Amino acid sequence: MIEQDLRTALLAHAPLTAMVGQNIAALVVPEAASSPYVTYQAISGQRESTMSQPGSRVNVRMQLSCFADTYSQAKAIAQAVQDAIESASAFAFVFNGYQDMYDPETKQRYVVIDYSLWQ
Repeated sequence: MIEQDLRTALLAHAPLTAMVGQNIAALVVPEAASSPYVTYQAISGQRESTMSQPGSRVNVRMQLSCFADTYSQAKAIAQAVQDAIESASAFAFVFNGYQDMYDPETKQRYVVIDYSLWQ
C-alpha cells in the first residue's frame, strides 16, 4: 500500500526523524504528540486499467503537511520530507508544488507539499 510505503520512507530518512522523531502520521498525529510533526493524506487515487484488464499500477495524489513552531523550522522539515520522498525507491513521484500556511488556533506554521506518487 502506497501510504504505508510513504510512511516507511519518511521514517527511514534520518534528517527528517532528527527533526520530528516518530511524529509522522496519517491525517492527524495523536493528541499526546508535540510539535514538530508531519501528517499525510491521500487526496485522490486511481488505478491504471484498460478495457480488457484491471491495472496493477496505482497513482495517488498525496498531501503532506509539515508543522512547526517557527517558519524556518517548517521549511526545513518540508525540505527533509521532499528529500525523503525523492530518494525513496518504493514509488515514482511527480512534485506538484507547495504552499506556506499558518494556523491561528494552534499558532503553528506549516508547509503543505503535494506529490503524485506512482506504484
